[in-house]
Order: sequence, then structure tokens, then C-alpha cells
Amino acid sequence: AFGRVGTQVLTNPQNAIDQTVTIAAGSASGLAADDVVVAPNGALVGTIDKVWSHVARVVLLTDEESSVTATDLTSPSAVGEVHVGSGSDSELVFDRVPKSEYVGVGDTIITSGNLGKGSLPSMYPRGVLVGTVTSESDTDVNPFKTIQVQPAVNFSSLQTVIVLVPPR
Repeated sequence: AFGRVGTQVLTNPQNAIDQTVTIAAGSASGLAADDVVVAPNGALVGTIDKVWSHVARVVLLTDEESSVTATDLTSPSAVGEVHVGSGSDSELVFDRVPKSEYVGVGDTIITSGNLGKGSLPSMYPRGVLVGTVTSESDTDVNPFKTIQVQPAVNFSSLQTVIVLVPPR
């Protein structure tokens, strides 16, 4: 079971390239690099990448280096990877989902957690809300579906977050 540390966001992203926030908790509160950060609604914000005594830096899911193994709550066998799209909008892409899997507009996307033996292991616990499917399509040339996801977090106006602290 994860401990929970609620804290304030001190700084929001400074520009479109900077996809990090600084939070008002650090190692003194038991935080460490790779801890998972969620919004008050339980939706995925990102992970901690640097920790000091009383502050930490969180890399947002909207950072181009970030991704999370996820699944469709309605179709648990539809497993793929969520990351930011190549466009400039804030939409996320649910990638690497085989065409044979059903994913519908309006479906809820959650973290799939570490299945241990899966091909896409994860440091995220299972069941953290990621977002909602806004579009889904197939093409002849791509073996995977094209799925857009609206994140369940407004990354530009985060004020408080909760850090999920695993037992250490």
C-alpha cells in the first residue's frame, strides 16, 4: 500500500518546453525520485525526478520523455503506452494498442500497473486515472490504433498534488 503526501505546487511550467513543476515537499517528507504524483482527483500528473530536503521537481506526463503503460478500463486487454502527441496541443496519445482490441470514444484510460511479466513493465500502480478517449481510428499502414486521450488533469493550473510513496 502506498503512503500519500499532499503538498502545494510552488511553480508551474515556465514555458511550453518546460514540462515540470516544483512541489513543496522533499526527502524530509519521505519522497524519492520516481515516486508517482497524482492530482487531488486521483489523476496522473507525473513522476518525481529530483528531490531536495523540502522541495522536489515533478516531470509531467505531458513531457515528451514521459510515458506510462495504460489500459482501457472497459477493455482491460487493450494495453498500450500513453505519451504526449507530436502536435502542440495538450492531448495525449494511447499508443501501441493492437487493432484487434476494442477502444471506444469516452472510455476511461488508467495505468495498467506492473504486470511483472508483461512486455511493457511499469513503475506506476494499477488503476491511476489518466484520461478519457476523445478519438479512435485505424489505418491500413499502422498495425496499431490511433487513439487520442484528453488528460484528466489540467496541467497548466495545478495547485496541489498528492505523491504516492511506496513502502521502502
